[in-house]
Amino acid sequence: MNNHESGGKAARLVKGLTRREFVLGAAAFGLGAMMPGAVHRALASMAPVPKGAEASVPVLTIRKPEEFKILQVTDCHMNFVAKGFLGEPEKIEAIKGMVEKFDPDVIVNTGDFWANVTTPPAADTCKWLCAEFAKFKKPWAFAWGNHDESTDYDKTHAVLEKAPNSLYRGGAADGNYRIEIRTEGGDAPVWNFIMLNDSRGGFKPEQIDWFNAEVERIKKETPAPPPAFLFFHIPLPQYEDVAFAGKAKGVKFEKVCHEGGSTEALAAFKNAGFVKSMFCGHDHVNDYYGYMKGLRLQYGRALGGYGKDKVRKGGTLITVNTTSGEFETKSVFGDGTSVTYDKLITAPEPGKIY
Repeated sequence: MNNHESGGKAARLVKGLTRREFVLGAAAFGLGAMMPGAVHRALASMAPVPKGAEASVPVLTIRKPEEFKILQVTDCHMNFVAKGFLGEPEKIEAIKGMVEKFDPDVIVNTGDFWANVTTPPAADTCKWLCAEFAKFKKPWAFAWGNHDESTDYDKTHAVLEKAPNSLYRGGAADGNYRIEIRTEGGDAPVWNFIMLNDSRGGFKPEQIDWFNAEVERIKKETPAPPPAFLFFHIPLPQYEDVAFAGKAKGVKFEKVCHEGGSTEALAAFKNAGFVKSMFCGHDHVNDYYGYMKGLRLQYGRALGGYGKDKVRKGGTLITVNTTSGEFETKSVFGDGTSVTYDKLITAPEPGKIY
């Protein structure tokens, strides 16, 4: 069983296809690059995060506190067919278009950046993709996905941390780290991003322990902590619950593949007292949000992988007023168009792509 199936083996896509049936069909037609996943073997060899391990905290200075813009991209599934030659250059072109049209302050990549890279020369894919992201001339952050494999994780952490414009600081704590958002001349953060590595089968006690320790650090540093967004790859189990609570908005064409992650993570996020929303990826034809315990649980729109016959490929633009604490989101595309939904769509109209 592949890792992306493990939390939802019985899940059925629209028209009755399971993920496994889709994968087998894709393989038959030579679409291996679009397959939803193999067990994340290499990441499983990474050392468990030490409880309370501290990562350095980079600072992102924003231009307009009332219009702070974040472009979330997820599930790019990029690969190189030859050294220096990107197999699907249209994905980079799509991000370039979104950057030019929407001018975000930062790009946040929530995993599956590359595609099961386990052997040389493909092990350098992360380095090549970092060079591609440098061309956008925007600060960017990264959260690990289940497909983001490496033959040398110490090296890959270093590549990510040293890449041009990168805010990644996950080398010290197994891919977990925080980013402070400040205004020009400000001496305290107005927002925090907390980047979490749940790529090895959803949230486990070690990620929750690290998060709780980071919350204590934040409260010690800032007695009145600012709001925070969480970014990670694999959704919480509660994403399935909010979809059917009657108030979710967006599209849902597959079961939530939480990979057996802990339901306790949501309580930890709530108990922190300052988390506003969380953003994930992983499920390519889900793009919706709902609220639970006062927190917003939201998918980002997938940029790559399976599902383009149902859900148009793109990104998610998050626009924040750091003064009022309000924010809004919309799905965006490389041609500058965007879409928002006023209801949860559970069944497609024939032939329609959402």
